[in-house]
Amino acid sequence: MLLIGGPKQFGRKEPSMIVIGCDYHPSWQQVCWMETTTGETGEQKLEHASGEAERFYRRLPTPALIGMESTGNCQWFVDLVGALDHQL
Repeated sequence: MLLIGGPKQFGRKEPSMIVIGCDYHPSWQQVCWMETTTGETGEQKLEHASGEAERFYRRLPTPALIGMESTGNCQWFVDLVGALDHQL
């Protein structure tokens, strides 16, 4: 038997999580997010050199789920996300 659905569909409460989509560029990224329990959404452009992107991810509650396109030159970002216990 195959059951399709998450814990919420079967009566268990899902923990709150922020889901982020990231359009990554070498010097900046465009992010959009959704908070799973409230449905609140937003979007923002984050600069890398100024530290704006790092500050954004450090303020997020863990774990946030981050989806991004496959790209080169982003190892610092992969390392940061992992160190902050977010999922990539």
